[in-house]
Amino acid sequence: MKIKNIVAFMFFSVLIGLGTAANSADYPIGSKFKNILRIDFPSGKRSLPLPPGVWEIGHKWIGMSSGGDDLTKILNFVLVRISEGKLTGISFVKTPIDLVDTSWRPSGLCENTKYRNRSNFMDGFGGRDDNEEECLVVNWLRGWKKRHKRVVPIVEYLSEKNIEWSEIPNGWINFRYYYTEADNLLRYRMYLPPEHYNFKRERKYGHSASPWMPNNIDQHPKKKKFMESAISWAKSWKKLVKKGFVDNQLSQQEVLNHPKIDGSMAIAVPAKKVSIPKVTAPAGDMAGKLKKLKKLYEAELISEEEYKEKKKAILEAM
Repeated sequence: MKIKNIVAFMFFSVLIGLGTAANSADYPIGSKFKNILRIDFPSGKRSLPLPPGVWEIGHKWIGMSSGGDDLTKILNFVLVRISEGKLTGISFVKTPIDLVDTSWRPSGLCENTKYRNRSNFMDGFGGRDDNEEECLVVNWLRGWKKRHKRVVPIVEYLSEKNIEWSEIPNGWINFRYYYTEADNLLRYRMYLPPEHYNFKRERKYGHSASPWMPNNIDQHPKKKKFMESAISWAKSWKKLVKKGFVDNQLSQQEVLNHPKIDGSMAIAVPAKKVSIPKVTAPAGDMAGKLKKLKKLYEAELISEEEYKEKKKAILEAM
């Protein structure tokens, strides 16, 4: 093979490699992310914020979804956060690999009676008959069905990490943000266990009996305060999600600076201190300035206060 052809072949191979790396559908199981999940496809670049900690892909699959009259590939990620050998977070992300020209069908989350009755907070607009949707729900999830087809792969992944199902929290704060517009969609769900925020493990309540539900939470002041913080967190977190997904303008610093779900402040990365070298004037110049300053004072051209202030400044510059 000629040198010219070898160089061309190597260049083409590099291009293929870069294209593969840029496609988020190729993230393998176990890929880890901190602060931001980058979603890069030929259809567009997007970013999603992740709560503090290291998140890793525990399961993924590509399905087909209808956008108007067309079918397109939809990427589904399930990310897990493992802290000190315990499961402390699960996130589901659903977004298209390719975009279509027709409108996506909204999920109907905003008009879902179940969520309206059981959620602590509901905000958004759009229904199944609309072309656009933006819905936010924060509620309590009583647990996971171990044998559910979408959960089984997560159980297996966690088992490989030596995390048994009996150790999985029974209750989770459920953050759902669904976004649908003419040429795109996002299904973003974040599950964070109160056990990770200093609450004791509780039995597996039904929805009506759970102390976390709106009809019971007033009897549990500590839980109510935490849920109020979670609702406040969700409102502001939604802005980060939308900024990253729609505008792709999300920065690491914005995620780092965002308060935690329990209301405590995030630990921001401190800005680097720039030391400014102190410039000192020669002693001869100092003496000359002091003499001139004294003459101005004696001639009553400046006040005593001004004289002392200027004199102090000159001396400090030595």
